[in-house]
Amino acid sequence: MKRVFTLSGLLLFALLSVPTVQAQTPDLSGTWVYNPDKSVLPNTERMGARGGGTEIVIKQEGDTITITRQMRTREGTRSMDEVIVADGRPHEQSMGRGTVTVTASWQEGRLVVERTMPSRRGQASATTSTTTYTVRNDGQLLLIDSTDRQGDLISRAYDRKG
Repeated sequence: MKRVFTLSGLLLFALLSVPTVQAQTPDLSGTWVYNPDKSVLPNTERMGARGGGTEIVIKQEGDTITITRQMRTREGTRSMDEVIVADGRPHEQSMGRGTVTVTASWQEGRLVVERTMPSRRGQASATTSTTTYTVRNDGQLLLIDSTDRQGDLISRAYDRKG
């Protein structure tokens, strides 16, 4: 009888000790609307979302995250898609005029995306930027944090739509 209780106790301890996947991979999916009042932007970025988009739609299937940004331009609204694979391995992506190496993973309940751009003419080395995606307020607020070229924090806030 003592052996049954010991085995049951060990099994219960093992089950409670395993971190849950849900805590490590929050649900980013949904439609998110830019909220300038909750955002922290350097003075040069204050004219709007500037590269963040006025609305973003995120689809999340396992480790594959598809982000569609809706941006206002002089010609109207423009969409831009980005696919991120959060498996911790580097993936090559075409961006603008070149190829970027993107490495994404789940860390402490946030999506962390590192982008490494090869050196351009006049630059000594490649440039790496980090962007984190954090869901707060019971899934109603999405913060996308990064730094600009001067090292200033850019924190774009988005409210869940609907």
